[in-house]
Amino acid sequence: MVSMARKDSSDRSMEPLLQVLWDTAVDLHEKLLITDEELLMYNVPMYCRTLDEQCAPNLLDDNQFELIQKDLVEKIDSPFYTQYKKGHISLDEFSKKYTHYMMTCTGSVFRNCLNRNRSMDSTEQLMEQFFIEHERRVKLNPENYALNPCRSFIILRKLGSKKRTKHVTRESSCKLC
Repeated sequence: MVSMARKDSSDRSMEPLLQVLWDTAVDLHEKLLITDEELLMYNVPMYCRTLDEQCAPNLLDDNQFELIQKDLVEKIDSPFYTQYKKGHISLDEFSKKYTHYMMTCTGSVFRNCLNRNRSMDSTEQLMEQFFIEHERRVKLNPENYALNPCRSFIILRKLGSKKRTKHVTRESSCKLC
């Protein structure tokens, strides 16, 4: 299993990436393109666990896994940033690629904060404006995107399965039945 991780509980390496998303939403709010409520509803639900949190003995026991091996890779160069620094792509191309990457993992979060009464066209226009502004902000500080978050590498073995039986009592069963 490979997943994003933090070095330790003080690791704040994701903050610049999340901050630019928040600043982009605030910019749209200041331009009166999204409402107070929509801005308050915008929340990127991301939490990266430390390696110890991912391999907690009680978590493994509860899910019937045995830990075989674990490792944390702290510095993984961003392939887009590497291409940019080596001159293989321009700053414009870098910011477009990075923004497209972020759109795939955070676009639905922004879409879901928007009022459901908006027309489909209005929603699509706001989505486009959001990521145009995001791209502009990425260009301002490309070095903020040089490294990807840490990655944890975990090898687990599934232990013999114990059947989990859900006991339904009359009190917890459906009242409509």
